[in-house]
Amino acid sequence: MRIASDIVTWHLAAFDGGPGVVAAVGTGSVALAADGAGTCARTDGWGHLLGDQASGFAVGRAGLASALAAFDGRGGSMALLERAVFRFGPAEGIAAAVHGSDPAVAACASFAADVAEVAQAGD
Repeated sequence: MRIASDIVTWHLAAFDGGPGVVAAVGTGSVALAADGAGTCARTDGWGHLLGDQASGFAVGRAGLASALAAFDGRGGSMALLERAVFRFGPAEGIAAAVHGSDPAVAACASFAADVAEVAQAGD
């Protein structure tokens, strides 16, 4: 028996040991490239505190930070603030709503869809 990271098994399933790149981007993010001759390179997958740069969490967190910056009068996005209020309740309670979610990472990641829609609308 062998134990491997999900990204390794996904790569094997996709390329059967041959060359290729697999990226898993959801709440977290990780990518693995292999040349088919034994050389591999992995990037990220370090979790929400230390990595996951392209993840739903990272995008949602950045969007919520922009929304709260707008609420504070420090720039940010009013469009994202409107979406955050719709999703999480009054602006002054957004941080408590997110921090109190179980898990908070999923609450942040859920906001990524709002960020994408607002971006597509030109914000």
